[in-house]
Amino acid sequence: MSTRTTLLPQHLEDLRRSGLSDQQIESCGFRSEADPAKWSKLLNWKSARKEAGAVLCIPFFGANGNPLDYIRVKPDKPRKGKDGKPIKYESPKGAANRAYLLPMTRAALADPSMPLLITEGEKKAAKADQEGFACIGLVGVYGWQKARPKNADGKSEGQRELIPDLAAITWNGRRVLIGYDSDIIDKPPVAWAQWHLAEVLTKAGAVVLAVRIPPGADGAKQGLDDFLIAAGPDALKRLLDEATPATKPVDDRPVIVVDHEEHRVNREAVLALASEPTLYQRGGMLVHIVETEADDNDTVIRRPPGSAVVREVPPAMLRESLTRCAQLKQWRGTDEKAELVPVHPSEWLVSGVHKVALRAFVPPSGPRGMSLSCSEVLS
Repeated sequence: MSTRTTLLPQHLEDLRRSGLSDQQIESCGFRSEADPAKWSKLLNWKSARKEAGAVLCIPFFGANGNPLDYIRVKPDKPRKGKDGKPIKYESPKGAANRAYLLPMTRAALADPSMPLLITEGEKKAAKADQEGFACIGLVGVYGWQKARPKNADGKSEGQRELIPDLAAITWNGRRVLIGYDSDIIDKPPVAWAQWHLAEVLTKAGAVVLAVRIPPGADGAKQGLDDFLIAAGPDALKRLLDEATPATKPVDDRPVIVVDHEEHRVNREAVLALASEPTLYQRGGMLVHIVETEADDNDTVIRRPPGSAVVREVPPAMLRESLTRCAQLKQWRGTDEKAELVPVHPSEWLVSGVHKVALRAFVPPSGPRGMSLSCSEVLS
């Protein structure tokens, strides 16, 4: 059956934007599912989200090429997470992560003399595989890792281990290249995910290198598929030749000791947020700039999809910003055994930061910072 009969036009166009040929699209088994009840069942959801419309289905295959009981989907109208951002891809609820193993890549898995490229995202891996690079796709930057137990504070702990799909691969002596998106330099959590993956693979005997994918010509974020489309396979070969050992990230975020002095903790957290380029202050609230969607009915004013609009920062997004801009720690233990341990932002910290930022924020970089007028941002 041709790709034209198994894929809706918008899904076929989406795959072609990643540079995928009809042959690769068909060999990967991409298909559309317009019935919310059917694709919700694939995700192990109890009820269907009829408003989500159709989805692009991404089936996964084992190393032997047999289909797995694991399919990820990309909804036309994604739901929003706690941080207000759309969840572009959905994985089956309650299922452990699986590795995305492509047609040409599967043939290289058993031969340790064959280098392997690892990236985040199925379409990126499919494009690399199409161009002759054996590439494994991860469902997230930590998609290579088995779930770890959580302690009393809700923090994951314990040894990091490869998921079974990856643990079954022969790593000893193999050259492995990790190619995450170009914005890894601006995202410490992603840099740490790369470092942890490199550590685990090195212990398994692999020779692990980090591929530095450059940003696009306009400075925009660029993934593996974007780079291949813009620069071609030969340019990627040069990048692979220039790859260097993954280095442990340097965490230069300020340390904020969380204790009963809430006024100090709030103030230090607000000052740390000055480094967050996406937060602003406007009309008595903290806001950020988002793009409207086709079904954006939050305001009386209707704007074309993709228009820049101002929205209040949801608490979950503020929590995320706090952890990105600062190291929150708390003293645990007594006397000589006391130590500073990482903690999550508390509710009082999030609400306190919101109020302090509105009434007393003076960014160290000058008067623009978070106090920048949103009319300037949107102009």
